[in-house]
Amino acid sequence: MPHLSRFSVALISVLTALAAGVGPSPRTLASAAAPAPFQASSCAAGIPAPVACDRTLGVALTVPRGWSVVPPGKLQSGTLAFWTLTPGTQEPPLRLVIAPIGLATSCGDAQAARAVADAMIRASNSPRPIMSVPGAIGGAPAVTLNGLPGAPDYSSEIVVAHDGAVYSISTFGSGGSLGGSPTLTSDQRAALSSLRFIARSGPFPSRPDRFVTPALRGCAAVRPERLSLEDVLAVSPLTLYVDGLAFAPAQPVTLHMTWRGIPLASARPRYTSYTSYEIVRPGRTGFFVARLSVPVSGAMFASFTAHIVATNARGACRAVLDTTFRDTGGGIIPTRMTMSNCGGASE
Repeated sequence: MPHLSRFSVALISVLTALAAGVGPSPRTLASAAAPAPFQASSCAAGIPAPVACDRTLGVALTVPRGWSVVPPGKLQSGTLAFWTLTPGTQEPPLRLVIAPIGLATSCGDAQAARAVADAMIRASNSPRPIMSVPGAIGGAPAVTLNGLPGAPDYSSEIVVAHDGAVYSISTFGSGGSLGGSPTLTSDQRAALSSLRFIARSGPFPSRPDRFVTPALRGCAAVRPERLSLEDVLAVSPLTLYVDGLAFAPAQPVTLHMTWRGIPLASARPRYTSYTSYEIVRPGRTGFFVARLSVPVSGAMFASFTAHIVATNARGACRAVLDTTFRDTGGGIIPTRMTMSNCGGASE
């Protein structure tokens, strides 16, 4: 199991190992039809019933139809989790888990959420870039991480910070994908849209971690250096389209290309070597497409090579793509391609 999963996915492994209901809990479920020990009165004004409240975490939200609060003792202490009870199943599927990470001591909520999210990305040691999207949950700054290593039904993780407390919200069983990123189901969206932060009672739980704890203390929101060139397409007149992924999104990436061609015996091209560069700004998911042109016709060459180097804004990360193309008469096709990426796998 990946190191990062201690915040969410590893919670599943203790579902059947621990006994249910060990001692009192600050968690209540407000519903007119809720059985004891849950209270009938709402614990958070303005949130439609039934409402689940956890005063240790300081969160409250409407419980969607078909969901149940996971009993105390099933997961790690201080966790508020929800599952769907299905007759005949020993392990009900988890839907949402809200877990404490710790208290940020030296920065604001937005910077704390960003710093912890960056620490999680570093801890994952993923060979592929992880998408991070800023947003808000319950009016508090949040960062959604898509692509973290985890269990097969693991969807996404959201880092939220409110009043100095930093939380991990994990979703399970996504509603499909959009642009390669998992999407929330309608009940998960409803639960998160109803979430509100309430007054906390008692000490906020903390889970020490060698990656996240320094981020909480220093809030050094330095994103992990990652840059990759994923693919290249050549068309004639000679233009190469290069796509890739970069962190941080919206930070410029500079691409330099050194091109060399071997002309056909009957051809007299203007250039047999050429250099070109392009500066692109990735979108919020980190994806970018660069257009690199050579003022010649690809049909005049038996083959050509392109050496493309991409560097990030700080110049600390470098990705290289080397490729050889050949014109078959029906199109320009790559015959060889090698990649060396920064912070990811090389091919």
